[in-house]
Amino acid sequence: TWYHVVLVRDGRQVTVYLNGNPEPEIDGQVGIAEPSGPEHVLIGGRNDNFANFAGKIDEVAIYDRALLREEIVQHHAGARKGTTDK
Repeated sequence: TWYHVVLVRDGRQVTVYLNGNPEPEIDGQVGIAEPSGPEHVLIGGRNDNFANFAGKIDEVAIYDRALLREEIVQHHAGARKGTTDK
C-alpha cells in the first residue's frame, strides 16, 4: 500500500499529514538540531545506516516554505488523478 505523507516544518513546529487528510497525524514542537538548508535534508536514512526508512519512496518534493493545509489536500488530490485503487 502506498501512502501520501507530507511533513511540514515551520521553525520548531512540525506537522505531518497522511493521504490528503486535512487533520494532521502528528502536530507538535521539536528542537532544531541541524542547520537549515537543502544540503542537510536526509530522505530514507543516513549513510551510517542510522534511522533508515524500511520501505519504498517513490517521489519527493521539497518546498522553500511551509505548505498550507489547503495546498496539501489539493496536492494529494492531484497525485490521485490517473491512479486506480486495487
